[in-house]
Amino acid sequence: MFLFVLSYISGYFALIEKYKASLIAMFPAFVLYFLVAGLQYDVGTDYFSYINIFEDSSSHQFFINKGEYLFAYLNIFLNWLELPAQSVFLAISFIQAVLVFIYFKSIKEKGFILTLFFIAFICVTNIYNNQLNGLRQYVVIAALPLLTILLYEKRFVRFFILLGLASFFHNTAWFLLVLLPIYFLYEKFNKSLLFLFLFSVVGFLLLGKIIDELVIIFLPSYAHYLQGLYAEQHTLGLFITKLYYLPLIFYFYLVYKKSSSEFGSYFHFMIFTFTLTFWFFLLSLNLGMATRFYYYVVFFMVFPMYYLLHYNYVKGRAISFVLVLGYIVLPYIAKVTFLAKHEFLYNSILWN
Repeated sequence: MFLFVLSYISGYFALIEKYKASLIAMFPAFVLYFLVAGLQYDVGTDYFSYINIFEDSSSHQFFINKGEYLFAYLNIFLNWLELPAQSVFLAISFIQAVLVFIYFKSIKEKGFILTLFFIAFICVTNIYNNQLNGLRQYVVIAALPLLTILLYEKRFVRFFILLGLASFFHNTAWFLLVLLPIYFLYEKFNKSLLFLFLFSVVGFLLLGKIIDELVIIFLPSYAHYLQGLYAEQHTLGLFITKLYYLPLIFYFYLVYKKSSSEFGSYFHFMIFTFTLTFWFFLLSLNLGMATRFYYYVVFFMVFPMYYLLHYNYVKGRAISFVLVLGYIVLPYIAKVTFLAKHEFLYNSILWN
């Protein structure tokens, strides 16, 4: 099913590539994207936890107390309508899809080739698969792309409104305030990207030494995790899949030209953000909980991968394009077929 989503939507985006960016034109792709996720059944590990939350009215108050009002009141409202528990998956998947497709429309208006961007988005980030499992957190992650545009275009009021609304689904949304210093750094220093990329390795290793203190100061509601399983240190072996893309990343820095007329300044801001955040997962070597926040920065991986696809495609380098495409797509095909498990193993309420 995930391969069908990938092939159908990327193919459909190719068909409408020459047309003006329009949510109406994207509607067939939107419907598939939304329904496949919303009609899931027991994908990942948290499906029945959300069923229990929906059916247990006392748990709604727990999320209200956490400040996750929109998630709590969504469950209350759907219960009031006497809808089945599956409705919460459909509702949240609809919200996630709306946020993602508004972003797709925005970047198409900026000149992105949407087919190539979508392929990188699905295959590299795994956001689509993971959103079937982590509903609340992935509302925030679905909002992240739009937040980057609002920030870059200095629409700060809208930025904070959207961030606040996202936090009402999952309060770790406030972690995304880290985008503010990154934005101001970009305006002051955005050269020598390969140097920054390599230097950030050291930066995150050093940051890991004080990560416990930072959690206590800036995320006190999560401080109790420092004493539990989330505090366990991970080994580097857990992140082999992250290191898999290093050959393409170094290839990207080799050919990337910030002055290229084919890419706007927003794209360069995303590359700068990627450069500073790629090694974030190294914090997990000191604090396992950091992996929960790594999912907020994995989105930026799309941009160097998209650049390589676009670079080789427009220059007519067929062999290089196919090699890069295969490097990106083949692992995803493996993960949703013969290696499928957890959120990569699809099941639907329609046949259960």
